[in-house]
Amino acid sequence: MSKVTLAVLTLAAMVVIWFFDVSTPPDLSASVFYLIPIALAAWFVGLRFGLFTAVLGAVLWMLAELIARAGVPLWIHLWNAATRGAIFVSLAILTTQLVRERVKLRTLDREREEALSFVAHELRKSVSSIEAEIPPLLRASGLQDEQHKALVSLRRQAHTLNRFAEDVLAVGRFEQGKFDLARVEVDLGEIVAQAARESTDPERVQLVLPSEPIPVIADADRLRLAIEHLLSNALKYSPQSSGVFARVSADDGVGRVEVRDSGVGLSHNDREVLFQKYGRVRNTRTESVLGVGLGLYVTRLLVEAHGGRVGAKSVGPGMGSTFTIELPMTTPSRAEAPQPHAEPRPLPR
Repeated sequence: MSKVTLAVLTLAAMVVIWFFDVSTPPDLSASVFYLIPIALAAWFVGLRFGLFTAVLGAVLWMLAELIARAGVPLWIHLWNAATRGAIFVSLAILTTQLVRERVKLRTLDREREEALSFVAHELRKSVSSIEAEIPPLLRASGLQDEQHKALVSLRRQAHTLNRFAEDVLAVGRFEQGKFDLARVEVDLGEIVAQAARESTDPERVQLVLPSEPIPVIADADRLRLAIEHLLSNALKYSPQSSGVFARVSADDGVGRVEVRDSGVGLSHNDREVLFQKYGRVRNTRTESVLGVGLGLYVTRLLVEAHGGRVGAKSVGPGMGSTFTIELPMTTPSRAEAPQPHAEPRPLPR
């Protein structure tokens, strides 16, 4: 709809409100209705037309008062018109300022996305070169233990940086739903096991898997990526000396993945923003951790695209966290039956 059309509709609305004001008893106020076209004029057409509509509203209101209260001195009507006009003009100015700030925020957001995409492209190229050089170095003979540990650590960091770059480049497609899901029946437990093997530190991951498959309809690669993000997040925010526990179970036709860590924990406010775009736990324990808050956001988008849901819970800051993914199962699984207590076991090689 063009601005001209909106302007005409706004003026027509102002006239309709005036007729309503004139035709109703004096004790029945129609003052609030004058605010609506003024705000719409300032928001959609601009400041000048918003100011014009504000002055017009004050004049029309005064005319309605003159007709309804003919015995009131003129100076009182003029005073009332001036005060109402000041209110209307203020509304138009504030509304226009709000629009301008909104445009600025959109511009900043777009520029941030473009800058992040550029950085991610360059980072991915550099990290790919580093990752390509690490395997031959690890296979080289004569490496000392410290050198081997340093290369393994470098490989993990490169993997983390590459994951960050991929998240930045892919999040736009995920937000808009511009990706295909190659849905097939897969075993949720096997997907989690694969994700654990490909995590940044598989030796710290301990799994509890059911004895029976848990069938879900999913894109194996996309679902594995979502679970990898949960595991990577848990590993990243947990002490290096602690493990991360991943448990796969089924209950009432729902396949469930639980990832439990002993990291920084979550407050109520943290849980509100954690799965949002750029949502991060921000405190003294996390300020040195690399990330921009896209991993769990990508997880939520992918899980919801599969018809599932994500969640997080924690006793409190410093008490660790538990993240969950729930997906509908295709058929009832024998894994839903009560199972003997299973101890966490290291990830199989």
